[in-house]
Amino acid sequence: MHKRIGNLHSSLERFVDALLKYQTSVVEINRAAQRQLRANDDMRKNLKSIASVFRVSP
Repeated sequence: MHKRIGNLHSSLERFVDALLKYQTSVVEINRAAQRQLRANDDMRKNLKSIASVFRVSP
């Protein structure tokens, strides 16, 4: 019985560790997505400015 509890504890530790790594990865992906959205918005603004100089409809 003691060995089974030890195995369960070890499995739970690995599971929690995997969940924490997953959470960290999701946070990093979300941060990268936010950076990309800001970059896209900046690009859109720049293209609108360029288009207005040449009077081209975006």
